[in-house]
This record gives sequence, C-alpha cells and structure tokens, in this order.
Amino acid sequence: EYVISTSLDPKEKYDNYDIQINNGTLTISARPVSLVWIEDEKIGYDGTGKKPSIEWLNVVDGDELSLIYSYYLTETGAYCEFPVNAGRYTAKVVTNNTNYDLSETVREGEFEITPAALSISARPASKTYDGRTYTSFEYECVGLMQSDDISEVALIRYAGEAISARNQGSYEISIELTPMGKYSNYAITISGNTLVINRRNITLTWSGQSSYVYDGRQKSPVATASNTIIGDGSVITYSYFISSSNTESEKPVNAGEYKVKASVANDNYVFASSVIDTFTYSIKKATLTISANDKSKIYDKKTFDSFDYNVSGLASADSLNDVVELSYAGSAVSAINAGSYVIELQSVYKAKEANYEITLKSGKLTITKKRLSLAWSGGGSRVYSGKVSECKATVASGVIDGDDVTLTYTFKDTIRNVMCSNPKDVGSYNAIAELESGDENYTLSNSVCSFTITPKLITLSWDKDDYKYTGGEIKSEASVIGVIAGEKITVVYEYYDEYGKKLTSVPKTIGKYTVKAKTISSTNYKLSGTIEHTFKISADGGVQ
Repeated sequence: EYVISTSLDPKEKYDNYDIQINNGTLTISARPVSLVWIEDEKIGYDGTGKKPSIEWLNVVDGDELSLIYSYYLTETGAYCEFPVNAGRYTAKVVTNNTNYDLSETVREGEFEITPAALSISARPASKTYDGRTYTSFEYECVGLMQSDDISEVALIRYAGEAISARNQGSYEISIELTPMGKYSNYAITISGNTLVINRRNITLTWSGQSSYVYDGRQKSPVATASNTIIGDGSVITYSYFISSSNTESEKPVNAGEYKVKASVANDNYVFASSVIDTFTYSIKKATLTISANDKSKIYDKKTFDSFDYNVSGLASADSLNDVVELSYAGSAVSAINAGSYVIELQSVYKAKEANYEITLKSGKLTITKKRLSLAWSGGGSRVYSGKVSECKATVASGVIDGDDVTLTYTFKDTIRNVMCSNPKDVGSYNAIAELESGDENYTLSNSVCSFTITPKLITLSWDKDDYKYTGGEIKSEASVIGVIAGEKITVVYEYYDEYGKKLTSVPKTIGKYTVKAKTISSTNYKLSGTIEHTFKISADGGVQ
C-alpha cells in the first residue's frame, strides 16, 4: 500500500476556499502468477547441477521472476542439494518477489536427469610375438563429462582371450566394468576390439659343409635361427631333396647331390624376407681300399686256401657284404711250389657300392722252401790218412712223399778261406751240402759240417852215432818212421858243435856234434819223440 498525498499550487481564487486536503491510499496487490511445469521433463546429465524448466504466465513484461528451489528425491522424498546426478527429482519453488503471488498455482514439479551416453571402447592392439602376454591395453571414452574422471564412474579391467594370449594370432579384447559412484550417471556402451600378435621375423645362419664324405651316417648342414625367444627351443624343421630330380628324401646318408630346405616349425615365427632357406651340398663317395693280405707258408705240396684281406675306409654302419662280394684269383690260387705269387681280388658290387670309390689291392703269397735237417757223418777231427774226406750227410726227415731230393757237396778251407776239392791234407774245413735235386722246394737247415784233419805223428830213428873222418861232409840223418806208404818225407837238419854253436854247414872235421831235425817237407806230418841226435867224427882207424 502506498500514501496518495496532494499538494496545491494556489491560484487567484485560492483564498475563496477553505481547503482541507486528505491523503489517500494506493494499494498495489501482488499479481497472481501461474507456473507451467514441463511434463515429464528429462534433462541430460552433464556433471553440472540441473533445475527444471518452468514457464510462468501473467508476469509483467520486463520483470524477471526469481524463484527459490528446493529438491527432493522423488522416490524417497529425501532432500538433496542442487541435483547433478542422474535420477528423478521433485522440485518445489517459492519466490521472494512480493509483486507476485504463487498461492494459486502449482509450486512443485518432477523432472528427470537422464544418464549421459558414454562409450568405452578398447583400442586395437598389436605386438610382435615375444613369448609373453600383452599388458599395454588401452581404451578410449566418448561422452565422459569434463568434470568426471572415469575412475569415479567405473573401474575398467580387460578380459577375453587377449589377456592370456601369447602366440601369434588375433584375439578378442573385451572390457569389464566395476561400477563406482557416478556409474548411474551414464548409459554405458562397451565395445571390445582385437589384439593381433604378429609372427616374429627370424634370420638364418647356415653352418656345416658344402661337401661331406660318406660315412654311413646322415649328413646335412644346419641353420641357426636368430631373434628367437629363449625357451622356444628349435623353431626350424628341414626337408631334403635329391638335386637331380628335386624329389623329397629322408635326411641323406648316401653319396649324392642334395638340397636342404629350412622351414619354420613354430607358427609364432616367420622368415625375414632376406632369408636364404635352401642350402645345396653334396656327400662325396668315401675311399674304400680292400687289400689282400700278404701270406706265407712253408712248402707242403698243397695249394693255399687261407687267404684274407684288410679293409680300410668302410663306414662303421656298413657291412662289407652290402658293398661288395669278394673272391680270390691270381697265380696264388693254384700255386704249390716255393716262390712268390700274386693274390688278386675279384669283386661283385652290391647295393651300397655307389657310396664308395673302391680300390682293390693285390697281395703276395710267399711259399718258402721247406727246411730239411741233415744228419752228418765224418765230421769232427781225424788224423791225416792220405785219403780224401769222408764227411757226408743224409736227410734226417721232412721230404714229402713223391719228391726226389739228392745232395752234392763242396768244401772250403777255412784257414785259407778258399774253396777246395774234397780235402785229404791237414787243415780245417767245412763240408757244405747242397741240394742237387729238389732245391726248388727245399732248403737245408744245417748244411755245413766242420771237420779237422790233424797231422800224422812220425818219429825219427838214428842208427849210428860214430862216423869215421872221410874229409867230406858227414850227414847224420835219421830214418822216418810212420810215413804212409807211397809218400816221401824230407827232413831238414841243423848241426851244432859240442859247445852248442850252430854250424853253417854239415860237419866234416873230427869232433862231437849234435844234429837236430828242423823241419819236415809235409805239413801232413808232425815229428814226435826225439828230434836230435849226438854223434862224433873220429879219425880214420879210431885215432882221436
């Protein structure tokens, strides 16, 4: 209410009146306002406080109606602060503007804050195989309000095949949520994705030889893979091919030309583009030498049948019978007589012959002469008899039935070291027996017999010890006793005077003398007994 007062501006007739001025009252009543609530209003959650939309009617143009709100959870009627989170609310309003009257209108209404659309998507992931699980999963959110942190909405964890995947391949990444405080503020859409584990590139280093020698065992270069994961073991497998036909084979053993091809045996790996996966190599023939062993035997009038051979270069895994069948040939096979003969090897090749360069070496059969033992007679020592030696031998044993063996002899003077005829004179000799027949197969073991012919003892006999002076030489000579009939021995004498002085000539003068036998004319005899004699030359008629 307001006072209405009047003020007067006197005019010329003012004084003609007794004027009483009474104030009046102006009453301005509060203007009734009608509020119009939007039915079933829905406001999207955006992390900020929300209030319902209200339209008011009968408000004077230019005025702004200030409303005071209070909010309650519609479901429970519990009072709440300025609504932010998704949910259904009841709003009640009053105004502190006294110009308007809300008493005749609806002063409360309901509205809903609807969950915001939130998309949580796992991001695609990829890695190269490393033998471990993948742990660097990521996600992206579309629709999360700036005022919110995803951890206030939900705890995110990854699930699906991808979390335990180790091997190459494609695996599902899924997301699972544990709701947190602001979870209900969002209508959440979850999208999975794919983890791709790519094969790991590996390189190869070939080791081994481009050429091997056959030894009956499998041969091949091998490849070492680089950039593999510890614990995966061998990731390489091999295929083998015969080069000439390109046909696949087992791991090669036999001589030939081959190719080995490496392949990845573990699906987690792949060869790098630079890898050379094929290696060409050869297995060369081994050198096999079969040598007939030299043999020997003593002549026995039979053929030899115990031939054998030596093998060098045969692989331990092979039997010679798988390579070659051997037989014996050559002059040794039929040989009987003493001598040297060739042992030849003849061969028929078998299945594994192609793995060898085979050399057959001949041997030698030596048939040595059979040694015969002689029984000698006439050996030793004997006295000179004027007859030739009777040193002879007979074969004691060892001559094979049917063989003819005869002996012949030669003699050697061992003092003069010269050969001689059958001796009869004094000396030392060897009788040497030789085979006159049968020498091609026999030899003598004791072919020499030593014997000695010693001088025959002879004696001297003087029959006179007194000679008469004649004026000429007086030779006092003895008779030789013991000389073999038909042989003649000459004795050379020396003379000495009675004082023992050697004379230069045979004595002629009267005196006493000694004659000594100095030498005899044959070495086949030896003087024994007295070899000197004393005699005298007396004057004719006995005069001294």
